[in-house]
Amino acid sequence: YNDSKITSPYKGILLQSWYLTPASIGYLTQFILSLAITVYFVQRLIPHKNRNTLTALLSGFFAVITLFTGLLFLDAVTLPTPHLYFVYLENSVLAGAPVFLLQFAYRFPTLYPRRKWESIFVLGLSLLYLLYEAQYAFYRYSLLLRQGVVEYRPPEADYALAILFVWIPVAFFRQVISADERPIPWWRKLWKPQGLGARGARLFALISIPLFALTLVNILRTFSFISTTTYSTPLSLGILITLWLLASAYLNYLPENTSFQGKLSGITLTSLLAVLGL
Repeated sequence: YNDSKITSPYKGILLQSWYLTPASIGYLTQFILSLAITVYFVQRLIPHKNRNTLTALLSGFFAVITLFTGLLFLDAVTLPTPHLYFVYLENSVLAGAPVFLLQFAYRFPTLYPRRKWESIFVLGLSLLYLLYEAQYAFYRYSLLLRQGVVEYRPPEADYALAILFVWIPVAFFRQVISADERPIPWWRKLWKPQGLGARGARLFALISIPLFALTLVNILRTFSFISTTTYSTPLSLGILITLWLLASAYLNYLPENTSFQGKLSGITLTSLLAVLGL
């Protein structure tokens, strides 16, 4: 990697040698599902009557995940040297996911006035992390293109991402307590929430826990506590199932019903992609 002469033979075959490994097929299934969900949500935003902040935020989240999984696929199928151009973008793109999902959490089922400034503070922190990843990616690109040097990303940066992702279910659980207006202890509200908004927030909290678990698995892989094969399996199937659950939970919450044909198509597509990824 440090010798610029090594990279020259690969320049002419960048688009000719793609390797469809099990990992790359898993990433491809995630990309297909995430792209389908993103297109569906964007189409819902086109009519003026369906435009709302929650749908826009969730559309932004799925758009980021689509781009991220696309980069993972290109990373897995390309040659060792060209794949660096995709690797350097991955964390910068992934850093945008908590920006959208955290703001979605603070606004589901509604943005409570007492949490308005807290949501702005969390937005600032998530944007700072996004800017850090973007500038570090630019730094790595400059070293690679100018000097032919590969700079490894510090593993400590994963801790900040894990903190942002762990706050997502915490924010949802707090929304459950606020949405349930009964004068009972908070733990009873979490156990058996009352009301559509409270039940929906708890469901989102449970669905978002695997996202945090995947960040922990990534940290464990960094320190060689688990193998790359073990890491690829939950990453492939875990993200696939979590994406479908997030989209399905939100569609069930909306006042307008999703057609049976739409639900059947989503279930069929997810099942086929899960089998292919497995």
